[in-house]
Amino acid sequence: MRRVILIAVLALAAVAGTALATGGGDREHPPTLAQGAELATAIPQDAKDAAATLATVRDQGDVIPEHLAEPLRRRAAFGANPDLSRRTVAQTTQSAYIVAGHDHVCLVLTNTETAGWNIICPTTQDLTAGRAGPLTVGLPDGALAVAGLVPDGIDTVHVSDGTDQTIPVENNTYYRVFPADQTPRTLTYDGPDGPVDWDLTNPHELPPAEP
Repeated sequence: MRRVILIAVLALAAVAGTALATGGGDREHPPTLAQGAELATAIPQDAKDAAATLATVRDQGDVIPEHLAEPLRRRAAFGANPDLSRRTVAQTTQSAYIVAGHDHVCLVLTNTETAGWNIICPTTQDLTAGRAGPLTVGLPDGALAVAGLVPDGIDTVHVSDGTDQTIPVENNTYYRVFPADQTPRTLTYDGPDGPVDWDLTNPHELPPAEP
């Protein structure tokens, strides 16, 4: 049975860190996300093979609220279709969804309070290899959310801010919010082909985006 991660109440700011794009009226940082592709009509088998969550039966809890799904549908990033979503993190105001497209699998973080979202879309090949890359999102009061997708077989990831913390993986997703006095710098885990290491970008430390 698929379990949905429950997370503490902390509203996501619609600010992109290493996210490829943001929605809800915010600027893109940077505007490199492929757009306008024909929406996928079914989840590709290779995506299901990489992430078993995508092979589960979709139910009402997996549905992205329409006011958030509609702009995602218009953007059509790599053909990612919100009507094929599976929810992996759930809370009253914020959720995470896996959304499959053409040769890509997207992670979408949504916030019902701001009607905003952040999205990152690794290739299915990178997801399968355990190299999908993390998403970092700046939150109010200097907090930082770290999230990402990993393939089947990876149960935990580790972050370091001077001390090591272990983040459990549920539904092919890891997610944790770090308060302002903790600044995670690296994320590591054992991938299918060996150790994987990522440097983490903190959006709060980046210069303001140009208008």
